[in-house]
Amino acid sequence: MASKKKRVILLLLVLLIGAGLAYWWTHRPTTNPHTLTIYGNIDIREVQSAFNDSGRVQKLLVQEGDRVTRGQLLAELDPTRFQDAVDRDQATV
Repeated sequence: MASKKKRVILLLLVLLIGAGLAYWWTHRPTTNPHTLTIYGNIDIREVQSAFNDSGRVQKLLVQEGDRVTRGQLLAELDPTRFQDAVDRDQATV
């Protein structure tokens, strides 16, 4: 009698393992061998800032990951180009 119980338990165990393997085989992720998968972090340094003009950034007042609020000064543009225009206009006057 104990031998029959052991066979039934062994058979159920084999069926359970077989069902698990069948499920894994049919639901495993398939990948294209021509696809390259790369893991890591993406470093984002480019944003669309609301400057009224274009130019070089002279001073960056916040760092990546800092919390900012509406209206907070984030960066200053290099004033050299603007100073040249002011100097030219003053010379004209």
